[in-house]
Order: sequence, then structure tokens, then C-alpha cells
Amino acid sequence: MLVTATKQATGWDLVLGDGRRTSVRTLEGAESHVRAYLDTCEPGVDHSDVDVTVDTALGDVLGRVRGAQAASEAAQAATIDAARMMRDVVRELRGLGLSVTDIAYLLGITRGRVSQITERDRFAERARKRRGAANGQ
Repeated sequence: MLVTATKQATGWDLVLGDGRRTSVRTLEGAESHVRAYLDTCEPGVDHSDVDVTVDTALGDVLGRVRGAQAASEAAQAATIDAARMMRDVVRELRGLGLSVTDIAYLLGITRGRVSQITERDRFAERARKRRGAANGQ
């Protein structure tokens, strides 16, 4: 059921698809409020499975919010990918015999960060060996 919500001074006016009206203080509870309202209007009918979609009259603002959320999610994914790529490059450069200092200089990161990455790899390798030994391998 499509419900149109319009902001009022003390809350939201909800207009159901069939024209009936009710109101809520905040949008957070609008869906459950609509179901409860329907239950009072039609006491013999179970409305718990009614799909309620709340549409606000906020138009472009919500589109921009969704755009910002998508951009934030993309940025998080890019950060995770960049960190993985940085770890891969550090491993490769260490494998080529470069020092921590040289790697830090080339990548524009601190020696401490290079050490963290390489120590993390050593820790993971030791854990793999222990698991293998514990499993009789």
C-alpha cells in the first residue's frame, strides 16, 4: 500500500492510497502505525503482512541522500581495494629485496606502516603453519 507522507508542524500527515488519513510524530514508525490504523478500521482483517511503502513529498532531497549514500558505499569499497593493493605491492617489493625504508619512500607511507603490513603477513604465515602442524600436515 502506497502511503504519502507530508511534513506538518508536529509530525507527518499520512494519506493512504484509498484516501484515508492518519498521522505520526516521526516517519520511523509510519509503516507499523499504518498497519495498526488499518486494524482499527477493519478489526476482522489481519494487516500484519500488508506491504507499506511510505513516499514523502521531499522529492529531490531524498534523491541526493541516496546519491550520497551510494557515493559513500563506493568510497568504502575503493578504500578496501586500495588497502589490498597497497599490501600486495608491499609484499612484492619486500620479495624483491627492498628495505622497509625504501618501500616507505616509494609508496609515500611511513616505515611503521610498511612494518605493520609485513608483520601482519608474518603473523598470518605463522598461524597457517601452526594450523598445518595441528592438523598433522
